[in-house]
Amino acid sequence: MSWSVSCTTNAASQDIARFAAHHLSLGCDRLFLFLEKPLENAAPLAHPKINLLPGTTKPEALHKRQMINAATAYAQAETDWLAHLDIDEFILAEVPFGAALAALPRAAEWVRLAPVEPLCPSTGPIRHYKRAPQQAGLPRSTLETLYPDYGLMLRSGLIAHAEGKPVIRTGLEGARVGIHKLLGRGKSKPALLPGTALAHHHAPDWAAFQAALPARLANGSYASARPQETSMAELIALTRAEGGDAALRHLYDTLRTDTLAHRAALEAQGLLLQHDLDLDSKAKALFPALFLSETS
Repeated sequence: MSWSVSCTTNAASQDIARFAAHHLSLGCDRLFLFLEKPLENAAPLAHPKINLLPGTTKPEALHKRQMINAATAYAQAETDWLAHLDIDEFILAEVPFGAALAALPRAAEWVRLAPVEPLCPSTGPIRHYKRAPQQAGLPRSTLETLYPDYGLMLRSGLIAHAEGKPVIRTGLEGARVGIHKLLGRGKSKPALLPGTALAHHHAPDWAAFQAALPARLANGSYASARPQETSMAELIALTRAEGGDAALRHLYDTLRTDTLAHRAALEAQGLLLQHDLDLDSKAKALFPALFLSETS
């Protein structure tokens, strides 16, 4: 079963190489990479399965540009399925991803890949991830056990979205590729795809979280919440009001630091995943010219 990926990005060549190399290693048949700006070092990314394309320049909202670009990929895809991902999202699969898709019933129109976020080590590569309790069929109150300082205000225990990303069967009449789901097909519900997840390398360390925070608060990235729930934007505002950046650092470390105690607590709830994506090795093997300065 063939599959492709649509991604809109303004990332540097090396980050694109990591994203591409990982998904090609899983058997991806085509990568549609829509560039938000010209790529300075595009030539070393040449590959028969990679399409580097200029992304749409309108409208202003990023999510709308992503959907327009994904619609282009959906129309051009000659694969059975199309995934809509961000550049910091990496499919995890316990079995070949194409085989997992092939095992779905023909009536399945789309799959939602559930996100997992990394635990961030003080040194070395990311090797551990956590799931939201809801993904494991656990009540949200599990978050109070894991994070007593914040549990009552947490939606999922993840900093970024908990909605996941879609993988959509191609050729569906009226289908539109949304950010988190299939659109245009009524109330089509996602099929379950056991043994898969989406490693979302969102804010992989405190410095990255802090640097991107103003933009993410401005563009509404952290504003999503159901009625009666506290959004991440609201939690950040409350935390800052109480203790400034020191308190915000404590929140980040509580949710994301890779420690033995944190891993043990997550494992006790069945929420810990271990994966060494080895992104650098994959990228260097496939696109060596981009990493000459690191290997010379």
